[in-house]
Amino acid sequence: MTIDEAIAYCHNIGIMGKTPAARKHRQLEQMLKEYKEIRRFSNWLVERCSELEKKCHEKAGTV
Repeated sequence: MTIDEAIAYCHNIGIMGKTPAARKHRQLEQMLKEYKEIRRFSNWLVERCSELEKKCHEKAGTV
Protein backbone atom coordinates (compact mmCIF):
# COMPACT_ATOMS: atom_id res chain seq x y z
CA MET A 1 0.00 0.00 0.00
CA THR A 2 1.38 3.38 -0.96
CA ILE A 3 1.22 6.46 1.27
CA ASP A 4 -1.50 7.93 -0.97
CA GLU A 5 -3.53 4.72 -0.73
CA ALA A 6 -3.17 4.71 3.05
CA ILE A 7 -4.28 8.35 3.21
CA ALA A 8 -7.33 7.58 1.07
CA TYR A 9 -8.18 4.52 3.16
CA CYS A 10 -7.94 6.48 6.42
CA HIS A 11 -9.96 9.31 4.92
CA ASN A 12 -12.74 6.93 3.86
CA ILE A 13 -12.89 5.33 7.32
CA GLY A 14 -12.53 8.69 9.09
CA ILE A 15 -15.49 10.33 7.38
CA MET A 16 -17.84 7.55 8.47
CA GLY A 17 -18.72 9.03 11.83
CA LYS A 18 -17.69 10.28 15.21
CA THR A 19 -16.68 6.97 16.74
CA PRO A 20 -13.27 6.62 18.40
CA ALA A 21 -12.10 4.48 15.47
CA ALA A 22 -13.13 7.16 12.97
CA ARG A 23 -11.31 9.80 15.02
CA LYS A 24 -8.17 7.65 15.09
CA HIS A 25 -8.34 7.23 11.32
CA ARG A 26 -8.65 11.00 10.85
CA GLN A 27 -5.61 11.48 13.09
CA LEU A 28 -3.69 8.83 11.17
CA GLU A 29 -4.69 10.46 7.88
CA GLN A 30 -3.26 13.78 9.10
CA MET A 31 -0.03 12.14 10.30
CA LEU A 32 0.40 10.39 6.94
CA LYS A 33 -0.08 13.69 5.11
CA GLU A 34 2.55 15.31 7.33
CA TYR A 35 4.91 12.37 6.79
CA LYS A 36 4.44 12.68 3.02
CA GLU A 37 5.29 16.39 3.17
CA ILE A 38 8.39 15.72 5.30
CA ARG A 39 9.55 13.04 2.83
CA ARG A 40 9.06 15.44 -0.08
CA PHE A 41 11.12 18.11 1.71
CA SER A 42 13.79 15.58 2.68
CA ASN A 43 14.13 14.40 -0.92
CA TRP A 44 14.44 18.01 -2.06
CA LEU A 45 17.20 18.61 0.51
CA VAL A 46 19.13 15.54 -0.65
CA GLU A 47 18.92 16.70 -4.27
CA ARG A 48 19.98 20.23 -3.36
CA CYS A 49 22.93 19.01 -1.27
CA SER A 50 24.06 16.81 -4.17
CA GLU A 51 23.95 19.78 -6.52
CA LEU A 52 25.94 21.93 -4.09
CA GLU A 53 28.50 19.19 -3.52
CA LYS A 54 28.96 18.82 -7.27
CA LYS A 55 29.48 22.60 -7.64
CA CYS A 56 32.05 22.57 -4.83
CA HIS A 57 34.01 19.78 -6.52
CA GLU A 58 33.86 21.61 -9.85
CA LYS A 59 35.21 24.80 -8.28
CA ALA A 60 37.94 22.89 -6.48
CA GLY A 61 38.83 21.03 -9.67
CA THR A 62 38.30 17.63 -8.09
CA VAL A 63 35.54 16.38 -10.37
